[in-house]
Amino acid sequence: MIEDKDDHEKMPVRKFFNNTFGTLINDAVFALNKKQTKSKQASIKTMQGSIKFVAQFLGEHLPENEAEEAAALAEKEQENTEKAAEGEATAAAVVEGN
Repeated sequence: MIEDKDDHEKMPVRKFFNNTFGTLINDAVFALNKKQTKSKQASIKTMQGSIKFVAQFLGEHLPENEAEEAAALAEKEQENTEKAAEGEATAAAVVEGN
């Protein structure tokens, strides 16, 4: 997050992306191009296949702090899903009992 916008107002886009993403997106695109040239699958050469590949690459190569946050978020979502399922089971039991 940018704390003082005046200091960063005229920051070049390339520098902003480098500060934000490092070389992660560049690495993903490079890996995509490499896979497309070696692969015989037509799906990797489509827009949807390319987007899916890049998304998976980014998810698998997150910076360490981002990976930890993503894991914590996934754990919270799992807990919420389990709680919702328990609530639905309780509600179904109440309805059956009436």
